Amino acid sequence: MGCPFRLEHRIAPIRERVRRFAEAYAREGLPVDFVFADWEVDGPLEWNRAHEVAKRCAECRKRLPQLDDFLAYQQELRRLRSRLQRLAYAEPILRLHPAALVGNYAVYPHSGWRYWYDYFEKYVEGQPALREQRARYRHWANDFEDSGYTFAMPVIYPWSWTWNWYDFEPGDYRWFYNGLLEGSSAGRHTPPHIPIIAFVHWHTVDVGLSEREGKPPAGAQPAVQMSEGVYQELLWHLLLRGVDTFFLWATEKEYRKEVELLHPVWAAAQEYGEFLDKGVPITFETPNRPGPVVSGLRLGRRVLVRRTDFTARREPVTVRVVDRGLRVAAAPGRCQILTLPE
Repeated sequence: MGCPFRLEHRIAPIRERVRRFAEAYAREGLPVDFVFADWEVDGPLEWNRAHEVAKRCAECRKRLPQLDDFLAYQQELRRLRSRLQRLAYAEPILRLHPAALVGNYAVYPHSGWRYWYDYFEKYVEGQPALREQRARYRHWANDFEDSGYTFAMPVIYPWSWTWNWYDFEPGDYRWFYNGLLEGSSAGRHTPPHIPIIAFVHWHTVDVGLSEREGKPPAGAQPAVQMSEGVYQELLWHLLLRGVDTFFLWATEKEYRKEVELLHPVWAAAQEYGEFLDKGVPITFETPNRPGPVVSGLRLGRRVLVRRTDFTARREPVTVRVVDRGLRVAAAPGRCQILTLPE
């Protein structure tokens, strides 16, 4: 991407392009409600071989006295990246349309770790990561607050390499587990006044395992498509952990099937509009082995819950909710409204 400190000259022309659109809408009296960008590879990025290259850059060595420290390097690059996006994109829109939801693919509050890799990213040994089975969850800097964005946009995709990260059986739990980790991270750390609009997709996103990660891990198998039912269960659990709505991405060939799977969940969820608008998530825990998974939204003493089982176990489970035990029976394929004990 070149030196991250040599991009200032690009801010003004891009800002002007965005401003012209925002101004045209304002001039015609048309409110802007929602603007999203897929600002993905443009600008400073710290992954792949970027850190190695930065150490050979005279400007980076001058500007970054702690250049050998990857976390310090990452924080500075994310600060620069957020500033570029705020100045060139968010501010020109919000200045004229202050109520607009403005955001970007994959920019959102989180736990400090990212549980997925985009198509152009790969893990480099030595970079900070949490290890679980074959997965390497990368440390991620806080790049949301400085961006000026007014909604959060986590990415919940079945990336093909995710399949070989885990040994879970049934295999559907590999997809469900990873997606719920990421969704829970956003749900737990995003302030209530910031809407969460999750990027979602059902078809396996083929990222070319051998090309991106070198040789496939021993015993690697082709990814098995997530079942339709488990994808829909994942969507329900995301809604019950703080996600407000979904942003569907699909190719032309995939689009019909993607809508067929997403829309029934979204339509059925409207029955619980009061919970979705005002409810507070009861848990962000994601079991690290297949079993019963429970998510829910609490509204006073009422709790909207959904339980999805990945083993033959069907006996009731107890979930702690505001220091009370909530007993949740198996109810395949449906939500329940339960009452907290006194």
